[in-house]
Amino acid sequence: MEKPLPEVESGEEEILEPESVISSAVSPREFEVQPPKVSKEAEGPEVAPEVVKAPPLEQEESAKETLRKIETILAEGLNDPPYYLYQSLPSETKITFKQAGEELAREIFEEVQTGKFSYDKIYDASINWLKTLPEEVSHYFIEDQAKKKVQRLAELFPAEEET
Repeated sequence: MEKPLPEVESGEEEILEPESVISSAVSPREFEVQPPKVSKEAEGPEVAPEVVKAPPLEQEESAKETLRKIETILAEGLNDPPYYLYQSLPSETKITFKQAGEELAREIFEEVQTGKFSYDKIYDASINWLKTLPEEVSHYFIEDQAKKKVQRLAELFPAEEET
């Protein structure tokens, strides 16, 4: 049922604040679907209305936050002094390297979500990703960075102990 609009004196216009408009809106995340009305004789046993819910917003935000943490860990140490490695890459190489890193982050995230998280597999994938850097980058640096990334991921996602 709509509320009647308040009387406004001529020359004055009422300005609605966006917060008041948004707060009065119905949440699209949850709503009830009512079954069609049928007479009591034809209805049979009473049935409760079906409630349809979207996935909780908290889980979506938590997943995005986890993925962001993984991406942050993978980016650590690649733009730090004295190397400024990522900044010194040509723009085409930057794009390719960044896309490969984002793909690696998604793979790690999926493994964490499914519970099939393997440190060795992540180490190997990190080395393969870091090998896309120019040939001038030392393999010792690549191995060291991969090891640090796996250690940070291990802190964030500890392995489940086998019983």
